[in-house]
Amino acid sequence: MKVLFLSHRVPWPPDRGDRIRSARWIEALSAEHELHVGALGDVRRGVARPTGIREVRIARRPPRARALLSLLGGRSLTEGALRSGPLDRWVRATVAGCGADVVVGFSSGMAPYLMDLPVPRVLDMVDADSEKWRAYARWRRPRSLFGLEARRVRILEERVLAAFDRVTVVAEPEAAVFHGSHRPEVLGNGVDTDWFGGRDAGDGEGVVMTGVMDYPPNAEGAEWFVRHVLPLVRRDVPGARFTVVGASPTPRVRRLARLDGVEVTGRVEDVRPFLFRAAVAVAPMAMGTGVPNKILEAMASGRPVVATPRSVAGLPGVVAACVRTASEPPAFAAEVTRYLRDAGARLGAGEASRRAVASECRWEPVLARMREIVREVASTPARGYVPGAVVPPDNGPSGPFHGRARHGSQTP
Repeated sequence: MKVLFLSHRVPWPPDRGDRIRSARWIEALSAEHELHVGALGDVRRGVARPTGIREVRIARRPPRARALLSLLGGRSLTEGALRSGPLDRWVRATVAGCGADVVVGFSSGMAPYLMDLPVPRVLDMVDADSEKWRAYARWRRPRSLFGLEARRVRILEERVLAAFDRVTVVAEPEAAVFHGSHRPEVLGNGVDTDWFGGRDAGDGEGVVMTGVMDYPPNAEGAEWFVRHVLPLVRRDVPGARFTVVGASPTPRVRRLARLDGVEVTGRVEDVRPFLFRAAVAVAPMAMGTGVPNKILEAMASGRPVVATPRSVAGLPGVVAACVRTASEPPAFAAEVTRYLRDAGARLGAGEASRRAVASECRWEPVLARMREIVREVASTPARGYVPGAVVPPDNGPSGPFHGRARHGSQTP
């Protein structure tokens, strides 16, 4: 079959949660089909990608003013921020030119590109983004703006569920927010347990957190841990060290490195060495959606994990049961301290964690279901058109595309 895959972010390198998932979709589809990939990103950068993909097109991200114009026009900031006339034209030309049998979108913000195409449509919504904005409205300012975005994105999500032939999300809590006949299918995340492989029990004093550090739940969680939990841990384990591993740390996160016992690495090529030498991994996010890859990767590495209850809400029950949870600093610190001081406890918890994700979170069944969904949808007539969903043309500068990406390979 001929398949078009459209993503809000270039999937390579797969160094963050959404890129890991979209890269896996592409891996699954390119193994069986002629695949055309479109994405928004930096057109000036080369992209190392796996072979086997017929075409990759990258369109320049729209200016931020588009988001505000979208809001004033009655739509969400998200739709405006991802609205590219050149990418829309490429989608339509490619679907017509190659005779696409099915189109696959990644994230609800890409749905408007595909709404009115007369081709079977699949959307991996991944998260219920409206819930993310709703959480921001409770925790962050400007609350009224975040609340408005939550309502506008929910309207978009409901349109997606009515219009697309199949919609998937990453976890049951994401699916549960939608009611009625068009409920999305849960298609979980996986982790490469061979790649992460278990190692020893760490050095007994290392605590690690991984993740993209300009994502607000990660950045705020790291700061909360350093300010409120780490001092309690170091009171009992004076040599305890906390390493924040992840790209694009905010200025506030970078400043944490000025404090005793804290290291902020920025982007690293491979998170495994940092996981392997730590005794315990933490996921101290107060808000967020979906299945945190940071937890799956730490568990696959044989690390015990301490997390907030919010962080484990999307995990399979067997996996979540292996994670120690706490909401308040003293309880969180007590869990971390126990693992730092007791090598037997962390070895046992780490091995149980690794077994749980190897049993419940392998990529193979997820990828098999991905391929099955696309085959099922391609064999049935597409749902009807959705009037008014066409992305307006972009009259900006010409030449928005970076040409076909250079060949290369990227480790998981």
